[in-house]
Amino acid sequence: MKNPDHAARRTIIREWMKLPKDKRRSREQAQSFAAQATERHALKDPGDSTARILSWLEPRIAKD
Repeated sequence: MKNPDHAARRTIIREWMKLPKDKRRSREQAQSFAAQATERHALKDPGDSTARILSWLEPRIAKD
């Protein structure tokens, strides 16, 4: 079964990667971005959306 948040995940990761490198270097920046993304995107799976979004971003912190 496909993850119901797959499209939102892809969109959020794209938004993160479009930020300048200096805006996506730290976990604190990722946490702030994840909190804002939670407000912009209604995820379908219940639970802590900010933590889930942060888990999607962690491999991409300070990466090209």
